[in-house]
Amino acid sequence: MPSKKLFRALLVAILLSGLIIACQGVEPASFTPDSTRSTATEGSSTPARMTPEPTLTPTLIPTRAILVSPEELRGQMVQFWHPWSGARGIILAQLAEEFNLQNEWGIFVVAKYQGNVDELDELIRAAIANGEAPNVAVGYLHQALSWNESHALVDLEVYLQDAQWGLEAEQQKGIITPFWEQECVGSARLGIPAQRSAQLLLYNQSWAQLLGFKDPPQTPEEFEKQACAAANYYLEDEDPSNDGLGGWIVSTDYATILSWAYSFGAEITFQGEEGGEESIYQFDTPEMEQTFSFLRGLWDSGCAWEAATSYPVAEFAERKGLFAHFSLLDLPYLEEAFRKRDSHDTWRVIPYPSPNLSPALDVYGLSYYIFASPPEQQLASWVWLKWLMQTTNQVRLISVDGSFPLDATTTQALEGYARAHPQWFSAVEMLTQARAEPPYRSWSTVRWALQDAATQLFRAYFSIDQVPNLLAYLELTADELHSGQFTDGLEGTEQSTQTP
Repeated sequence: MPSKKLFRALLVAILLSGLIIACQGVEPASFTPDSTRSTATEGSSTPARMTPEPTLTPTLIPTRAILVSPEELRGQMVQFWHPWSGARGIILAQLAEEFNLQNEWGIFVVAKYQGNVDELDELIRAAIANGEAPNVAVGYLHQALSWNESHALVDLEVYLQDAQWGLEAEQQKGIITPFWEQECVGSARLGIPAQRSAQLLLYNQSWAQLLGFKDPPQTPEEFEKQACAAANYYLEDEDPSNDGLGGWIVSTDYATILSWAYSFGAEITFQGEEGGEESIYQFDTPEMEQTFSFLRGLWDSGCAWEAATSYPVAEFAERKGLFAHFSLLDLPYLEEAFRKRDSHDTWRVIPYPSPNLSPALDVYGLSYYIFASPPEQQLASWVWLKWLMQTTNQVRLISVDGSFPLDATTTQALEGYARAHPQWFSAVEMLTQARAEPPYRSWSTVRWALQDAATQLFRAYFSIDQVPNLLAYLELTADELHSGQFTDGLEGTEQSTQTP
């Protein structure tokens, strides 16, 4: 369990990493109802209009919503669409009810569950087409960029910095930097982090110690050595039915592959010309080739295997794999799986092995977005989101789903939860290694191309010498998807649209 000293050290690391206050191009400043950047007429809306991809440089219509008086907020209704059912959905409904009863302006939030994130996305697109967009919605950035093309989203930066209505500077400073930066597109801040997760690398420490390994692997070579030892454990016993098990349980999830690639030093995007705005995907690089070759090499050595299910909880709990990948939100189910099997194994979250001892973790998740509407409705929507961001409310949401804390204050308030869930705390410790996903609309399909390429990597007909060709084709496909010129591609790319 984490000690108080370790917990304080983590908070310091988070605070040191959370130094981004404003989006690039927007200077931190205090605003009052009588002092804004706008020369627009009073009462105008605050859309963050952006030019279509690939340029993505916003042409902002500066906000005048901060000129709204508290009296104009009274009785405002906020339509809030979200994709959360289950325990988080229940807590969210409770929070909306409490907000409606407690806020001093009589703002009334109507919180509606609208299916999973893809179903919600479809409903929002239809609502935009009918001129009936909600006031606030939850989604991924790549979805929000699509919404913004048809119905302007609000640039939240001025709300954040406003002297009367803004988020306190200390809370802004404590928000995890990759979570905060991910919602910046040019100088506009489109969203506020709502829920963050990651694909984690899990390690059965008890089994590794029986195999003779005292510490988790830090480099790819150490990872391979331990994975092969676990595979050989089954090859050398008297039961032929378990041959091929042990080692690394393969995951081709794009977030898993991205974490491996980042840990190998890969950068999958780059700016075209110096100072230019066109962003290009790059997968055909030495670092990506090293990543793919290493993973395929594990397979060829018999030190990796692919489970029949994409959710191998039982396999990991039964020591059929020394290493496995699961989402942060899966950790409670893994805890239950080990309890059901009366397993006393110690298992933990470990950093992705890195040749240069620079592990990285791809983080992703949902954010809150406000649609352009009359100024008083926009401000009412912001007041609701600001209230949701309060530490006590964040603690209630995170305690039921095990997602990442969004800021240092919430992390500190979750110390009791961390003690009860040490694997979760280990994942939180790795937030200093966190990397955000590409902030482009095209990432909605490029990520599936990356996952399809990873799937091809472990096909029986594939060989390690084909890695360069695979990556060259992946880069070509990504560029075509980014430019909207895609005509054909890797297996399933056109059909794969669902969000995991």
